[in-house]
Parts: sequence; C-alpha cells; structure tokens
Amino acid sequence: MLDRLLGLETEYAIGVSPRDAPLSPTNAEVYDAVREAIEALVVTQPGESSLKQIFLENGGSVSYESLPWARDGGLLEGATAESRSPGTALLHQRAQDALLVRALPDAELRLARQGRPVRLSLRKNCRDAEGNVYGAQESYECELARGPLLWAWRVGLLLLLPLALLSTIATWVVAIVAIVATVAFLLPFGLLGVVSARVRRLELWGELFSSDEGAPREGRGLERRLARPFSSIERALWAPAVRPFFWLAAGLAFRRVRRDALPFLLTRPVLTGTGTLMPDGSLGLSEKGPSIVGLHRRSVAPEDRCVWDGGNLCKSLLGLPMLRGWKALSLMHRRQRLQLGLSDSNVTQVAELLKVGTTALVLDMAEAGRLADLPRLRRPLDGLRRVIGDPELRARIPWGAEELTALQVQRRYWERARDFVRESAVPSMEAAELVELWGRTLDGLERDPATQVGRVDWVTKRFLLETAGDGEPWEVRKAIDLKMHELGPEGWLHGLEADGLAPRLVSEEEVERAMREPPADSPAQRRSRLIRELREQDVEVKVYWDRVRVGGRLRGRVIRLDQYRDRDRDRSTDDDHT
Repeated sequence: MLDRLLGLETEYAIGVSPRDAPLSPTNAEVYDAVREAIEALVVTQPGESSLKQIFLENGGSVSYESLPWARDGGLLEGATAESRSPGTALLHQRAQDALLVRALPDAELRLARQGRPVRLSLRKNCRDAEGNVYGAQESYECELARGPLLWAWRVGLLLLLPLALLSTIATWVVAIVAIVATVAFLLPFGLLGVVSARVRRLELWGELFSSDEGAPREGRGLERRLARPFSSIERALWAPAVRPFFWLAAGLAFRRVRRDALPFLLTRPVLTGTGTLMPDGSLGLSEKGPSIVGLHRRSVAPEDRCVWDGGNLCKSLLGLPMLRGWKALSLMHRRQRLQLGLSDSNVTQVAELLKVGTTALVLDMAEAGRLADLPRLRRPLDGLRRVIGDPELRARIPWGAEELTALQVQRRYWERARDFVRESAVPSMEAAELVELWGRTLDGLERDPATQVGRVDWVTKRFLLETAGDGEPWEVRKAIDLKMHELGPEGWLHGLEADGLAPRLVSEEEVERAMREPPADSPAQRRSRLIRELREQDVEVKVYWDRVRVGGRLRGRVIRLDQYRDRDRDRSTDDDHT
C-alpha cells in the first residue's frame, strides 16, 4: 500500500516586468539566468541539451519547455525526483518551488549586469489570461496489464516494430537530405571567398541554425521558419506507427486501472481543482479541465490533451531514430509509468497532498481488484464538464443506474478506501491519515465549502475573488486569480500561509533538506550520488531519468538507475548505442 514510484511535473509561467522594454529578456534568456542561479545554489549536472535541462543533487530536474518555432516564449518546467509516498512527493514539490523562489533574485542580478534590469516572477498554474493551457502532470508506476492482455500488448508492439523501423529510416533519410542541402547552400560562399571573415568563422551558421537563445535575435529567423515544416514532416513520417500505437495503448494499456479509477478522477476536481475565472465571469473548478478533448491520447500534437496521457510511452517508441532501441524494448515490461493529463498545479499543500495521496490509494485498490464491482461512468467527458462548471457542487452525473453529485462519487471511493486501509494486513499510518484527511475535506465541502479556504485551491480562489475582487472589472479579478499562483512573498497564498489561514504540512527545515537530499528507496538516490561524485571529475556527464552517461556517446560508460535496490549491481556497463 502506497508503495509505488510517483512524481510530479510542473510548468511554471515566466513573468517579466517590464515585458515590452527594448532590452527586456525573452523567456529563454530568463530561464538561462535562473538555471545559472540554481547551479550556484545546489550541485547539478546537464541533462537533455535540447531542453537546456539540468538535474539537481536531490534527483529532480529543471528544464526549458517550448515549441521549436516559439523558443522565446517557453515555460520553465520542474520535475520532482521519484518518490514512494505521497508525503514525500509533496515535500519534494515544495522543495522545488522553494529552490526556484530562492534563485529568482540572483537571476535578476545576472540580467541586470547585462543591462536588463527587470523583475522576475514564476506562476505555478495551468492557464493564463489569454486562455493558453500548460501546467501539471502526474506520473504513477502501475501494472500495465497481466495475463493474456499483457501478451496481447507485447504481440501488438512486435507487429508495430516494422512500421516504427520504416519511420526511423525515413527520418534518417530526411535528416541527411536536409544536412546535405544546407551544406550545399553554404559551402560555395566559403569556397568563393565572397563572405566576410565573420561568416568564415561560422558565426552565420550559429545565428541561423543554433537554438541557443543567447544568439542575436535577428539571426534566429531561419531556424524558426524551418521548425514548423520540419515538425510537420516528422509527424507525417511517424503517423503510420504512432497512430496504431495510441490505438493499442487505448485498448490494452492500464485497462483495469483506467476502468475502475475513471469516475474518481473525473470528480477529483472538487478536491484538487485550482479554480479559474472564465471569460464570462463564472468560476470553473479546474484550469486544465476545460481543455481536455478525450480520454486517451490520439496523436503527439500539443493540443491533444486527454485524461490518460500515453505520450510518455510513445516517447520510448520514438527513441529508435536516436539508436535507443532498449527504450522501445522497455515497453515490454509489465509495470510502466501511468501519466495523468487531467491535473492542476496546486498551491495549497492540503490539496496537493490529497491529489497525489487519494489517487495513489485508488490505484492500489484498482490493482487489488477492490473496485471492479463499481458501476461505469456514462458519457464521461460530459460528466467532467458538469463537475468543473459547478462550484455549487450540485450537478449530477450518470453513474451506472444512478445520478450522483461529484461529492457523492468521491464519498463512495472514500468508503472503499477506508475499508481497504482498515482491512490491510500491513497497516500504514500514512494511508490512515490520508483517508482521515480525505473524509474530513469531503465533510467540509458538503457542510460549507467556505470552511476549506486555505485548504482547497478553488475554494480559496473564490474567497479571494469575492473579497479583494468584489465589484472589480474582469481584468482586475483575473489578475487576482493569477496572483494566487505566484511563487514567493508576492503571491496571495504566501500571505494566507503567513497568517495561518493555509496549513503548511511540511516544515521549512524539511524543505531545506529536500532541496539537496533525494527521496529514500528510489532511483533518485543513485542519480543524486552520481551527480555529486562526478562534480569534480574532468569528464563529460549526461544525466537522464533512467541512466547516467559518463564520457562520450560512442565510448562512454552508462550507469543504469533501475537497479538502485541492489548494491551488488552498482557498476557501469559499456553501451556503444547510447
């Protein structure tokens, strides 16, 4: 019980004031300054170059998330180290928030030295004032399938392999043609000597094709213009393999868990929704909820937001062009990472703990077969829209032969969880405390939602809008909405916590330690140790979630992280294909 790897990913919106000044930095340049400030605070090692990623000594990571054709307008993404308990996940999420807040003043100083004096801020939310959606995802280690369904999954993957290999070959051909065409375009200029010394030093190449955001802005045009067509070509090349893969995942992957947990997840926003002020002035329970277009992912398009997000599984298949065949083979494993797309970025600690804790308990019950007799939710997406559009908590959704409110559905799951914990052969204090908190929160919402101010995000936001925003125009009220999500002393929630109106479940001392120490019994322990030990060595290091590479791509050593529980296996192995 409560013994599965889990983690949280959060995209933070970057605020720059003044934004429109002549020398105002782009989001990419802000990220570079924040990254350098973080590197001065804790030990780090580089991760994926394309993401400007760094891994932290506590096992988590920070990266820059952007579309290839909009590099300057991206987001800062933080991912917690893998944890084995909801409480630890909450602690490391708060440590991540605190580290970013601590890095902001130094980042401002670094930009000021460049002649760019600005004020920086980070918002932990999922929707901006223009309606752009981004934000949170949750990951839980789960049983993908068992018995005949697991073998059907594996056979399906084998049948997809030829299509994936054809897409891989086509990708290589297109890449080689693009490189040859580019060289053919630039080479004559160098041979004829008609370009300046600046071009001969290949600075033109750096300005045209580099994704380094530190390059002059006027020199990034070609890379931006080519990004969209190349992205479209890549999608077209992989469509014959990706589409069947998502069909296979929708039919077989996590089938039992998805069936039994769906009603819980679609009604969970009454507990964990952050609330959002809609354009018509109404309050919705969830920032992410209105953007959900399906239960399962159907493509790799960013706008294809779904409840069960299989994009992380598809990435393993897409590793073939990079000669990472072992990633594709890992899809054969019985346990995989279940990723949830229907997730808000919580700012209250109670709601964040409930989000991870109640979900982990429901997954435990689903895998144990304790939810198989529950009815199915009819018209699930319609039900989701009813739930998130009703802050009065009165809307009813069809569940089996009944029509229940979201609170009533949650109460049914809570009753199952209460009995499940009581009857467990191995008692869990954390599980018992989570069930008690879950039931107490449901009681408060049923009696009077106002009792949950400072504990449930959407209730807290409604309180702020009704007090500070009473009678104000929509723009002012939306600013209050977004201000609740700002990290640090300037955010509304910080004031509520300081006044004792929003409970803090983790202490400042615990957060301070978690900035540097990894969760126990997790792959993050080995990752953390290697990040520290390799700090002083004069060797190339690349850190990934499942491995650490020491040395170059061809002759480097690869240290696996999935064997973290067996000290006898703590050794590196050569991998010429990494």
